[in-house]
Amino acid sequence: MSRAMGSPYYWPKRDQPGRSGQPSIPPDRQAPGPAHSDPRPSRGSLSKSNQVVQSLRLSRLAGRTFRLTWTGGPTASATHEHVFHTDGAVSYAQVEPGRPPQCTTAGQYGAYELAEDIYLVSCLGASGYSLTVAMNFKDQRLHGFAADATQWYPVQGRFEELPK
Repeated sequence: MSRAMGSPYYWPKRDQPGRSGQPSIPPDRQAPGPAHSDPRPSRGSLSKSNQVVQSLRLSRLAGRTFRLTWTGGPTASATHEHVFHTDGAVSYAQVEPGRPPQCTTAGQYGAYELAEDIYLVSCLGASGYSLTVAMNFKDQRLHGFAADATQWYPVQGRFEELPK
């Protein structure tokens, strides 16, 4: 097995029979306990996981509408409105002059406050693209990434909060 420089994990070579290329933890660095524990949450921890999701919705974005104007990325110069609902859903639409936005409501969004007035926001669109951006409320700039299963794009732009 090979070892990545400075890494406590061993990466098996891909050409070894029965190896998936996944890291394994050396025996001297493993935590005590079952050798093959299930990493998925147990039924008892689902309520805690649900609490985390609920706390992601209680952010500066919940119940507010933002207009995002992209200055970099595949949609540079386009403007979109994003409505962050208090139930965790997000609606969005491209803004076109002279036409009211036709919002699509997609899955859920999440937001973490990284520092004072800086939030990391992520949402999954109905088209399968995910958008993850850091929103800086001090200078109304955003930087992040848009991706689907096969493509990935850095994005940047500016935003403003719209009145209710």
